[in-house]
Amino acid sequence: MTPTFVKANGLRVHYRLDGAPDGPVVMLCHGLLGTLAMWQPQVSALGTCFRVLRYDNRGHGLTEVTAPPYSVEQLAADAVGLLDALGIERAHFVGCSLGGMIGQELGAHHAERLRSLVLVGSRSVMPPASMWDERVRIARTGGIAPLLPTMLERWFTTTFRASDPAAVAAVAASVLATPVEGFVGACMAIRDMDHTQLLPRIATPTLVTSADCDPGVPVADTHFIHAAVPGAEMALVEGARHLFSIERPAVFELLLLEWLARH
Repeated sequence: MTPTFVKANGLRVHYRLDGAPDGPVVMLCHGLLGTLAMWQPQVSALGTCFRVLRYDNRGHGLTEVTAPPYSVEQLAADAVGLLDALGIERAHFVGCSLGGMIGQELGAHHAERLRSLVLVGSRSVMPPASMWDERVRIARTGGIAPLLPTMLERWFTTTFRASDPAAVAAVAASVLATPVEGFVGACMAIRDMDHTQLLPRIATPTLVTSADCDPGVPVADTHFIHAAVPGAEMALVEGARHLFSIERPAVFELLLLEWLARH
């Protein structure tokens, strides 16, 4: 299918709109080294009742690459700009990992644009800064490829990597296609983010989800966000790692559809 683009927040953004033309909009935002393709399993599940908006974050996929550093505030402004450009007043926002960090920013500062907020495998702060600086150094000296094995190991269980190599290969391809400067900019945004004091200001109905085997998002961090966001609900997906929307799509979609039906 021919890619679609729009100018949003001064940026050329790649996006897709699928599903029910008159349904409420569900906006899906991917994480670091991802693209809108990560949400393909969810399009059919959501599309019967919802208008599904997916997009590539700044510096990822087919969206324009700008010079680092990026900030979570800037990436949230991109999301609001995309809604503006498409004439969408309000949306359910579902953000995975970095996408969830963007969602936290939206929930605190742009609540009027959101129907609800779903944080998928996300944290409110991700120290140490040295880890992100090292990833930036590796990418700038050797490209994205040296980071790939570690990322796949953190994102998927050993069982899933063996049982569904095609799904893992598709994710690997999106990782390797990510522009280095886009990755670097996003790493800097994560490195410099601290939403500890921001969470109590989120006024949007919020569901916090994570996987019990995710090495990058400890369950304790999920509990922290759940406790800090007023009125938030929480759900854990068992037997999966970071990209559990891909590893456990049926479980994730059931959680998501149940949540959306109530909001």
